[in-house]
Amino acid sequence: MAEFYSKQLRQNVVRRMRYNAENALYNGHKMLGYKVDDTKHYIKDEATAPVARYIFKQYADVKPLTEIADELNAQGVRTVHGREFKVNSLRHILKNKAYTDVYEYSDIKIKDGMPMQTLMIQKQGTRF
Repeated sequence: MAEFYSKQLRQNVVRRMRYNAENALYNGHKMLGYKVDDTKHYIKDEATAPVARYIFKQYADVKPLTEIADELNAQGVRTVHGREFKVNSLRHILKNKAYTDVYEYSDIKIKDGMPMQTLMIQKQGTRF
């Protein structure tokens, strides 16, 4: 009985997460510069979007990730999880396709699935 319930629960969770992804809805992933509205769609977060733009601008200006993290931490800025910025957290933000207007979950990719960060600097090549 418990095994059946466990399998059924897993199927329901996977089905719902795929549905959310197919409709570009919030699937439990917080992102700097975005918040979630009442309909579970991502919208621009005016409070944290400037931080995301700052990260991309500094990266485009070829500033080392350690310096960017140190500057943000010195200002008291924290990640969406309330932690200090590290090189890996910055790398995760810079590689996230959501900042280039693509909603991505597993094998599902939706162009124009995220609200475009109009002042965001588009990714230009990679330094990783």
